Amino acid sequence: MERIVMHLSLKHRRNKMNRHIFVLSLLGCLCACAKLPSNFKKCNRKQSDFNDCFFKAVEHAIKQLNVPIKEVGLPNLDPLYVPKMSVGAGNSAAAFEQNYNNMTLTGFTKNKCTKVEINFEAKTMHVECGTPEIVMAFDYEFKGRILLLPIKGKGPGSVTIVNSKNSLTFKYEEYVKKGQKHIKVVESKFSWTPERLVFKLENLFGGDKAIDDNINQVFNDNWKELNDDVGPSYDEAFGKIFASIANDFFSRISMSELFDDE
Repeated sequence: MERIVMHLSLKHRRNKMNRHIFVLSLLGCLCACAKLPSNFKKCNRKQSDFNDCFFKAVEHAIKQLNVPIKEVGLPNLDPLYVPKMSVGAGNSAAAFEQNYNNMTLTGFTKNKCTKVEINFEAKTMHVECGTPEIVMAFDYEFKGRILLLPIKGKGPGSVTIVNSKNSLTFKYEEYVKKGQKHIKVVESKFSWTPERLVFKLENLFGGDKAIDDNINQVFNDNWKELNDDVGPSYDEAFGKIFASIANDFFSRISMSELFDDE
């Protein structure tokens, strides 16, 4: 009887182990064999109009990202959610620490691209797009000075970025995973050049409306000086965010699936 019980126990363990191996193998296959979403345009590098095709493919893909596409690691781009971000004090106009939580950015899917390029020899990708309006909403905490005025506050706020010209450049490397060639972004450079910034911050200095209105007016009257002072820090932060999104996608989609010609 003990032998029978032992035999059944070992058999049960083997069956359980086999199921685990099957599930892990299936998950590995899904990760390695992800397909480009059917609503994304696909380009072959050997076609004569590849550059034009790739331009349209990227612009079309951006417009689809008002919903997440989890199977290929793409989150919502509109709205884009950033759980936490900190920007250090600037050197002149914006001499205050900026801490943000639960940030959302809306408007990116309204992009109108003017340039989309990929250089396979230099291993670079470059995109330039214009966006009529990006609304950045958040919970903030500020402490320091704006110009010569002290500033302190914690609460909800937003910045509207009007007619922004956005530029994003990736430097990438190629690597092989499970026999397939993939792309990995190793450097990123992002910048946006707005026509204007509109600030709306609540609960400055305990929520005194008169002070709120005055400080918001100072922000809006001096938006260019503020942007010149701390804009590069925002560029660096969002460059890293977009690189992370790209790498989640490229780690699942092989180059042969992406370009259909490897």
